[in-house]
Amino acid sequence: MAAIEANQAGGTGTTALLRPLLSLPRGLMSLPRGARPFVAAVTVLYLAAIVVGVLTTRVTAADANAFASLVCAALLSIEGSL
Repeated sequence: MAAIEANQAGGTGTTALLRPLLSLPRGLMSLPRGARPFVAAVTVLYLAAIVVGVLTTRVTAADANAFASLVCAALLSIEGSL
């Protein structure tokens, strides 16, 4: 949808899709100078924790069933509350 809107506005679809990614460094640079290394370090540690978790976790059929059941329950809860 964003690509279609960008084409109608005269921009390219690729530019519209990449715009949020290209704005990330500007967000980091808008922080105070002392906060930048802290935010960068927390982000790197977060990504490292995800990689370690993905590489060391074995998913069983029971885990997949439990996950699917919880997702279904969440969807029913959300739709029921509307």
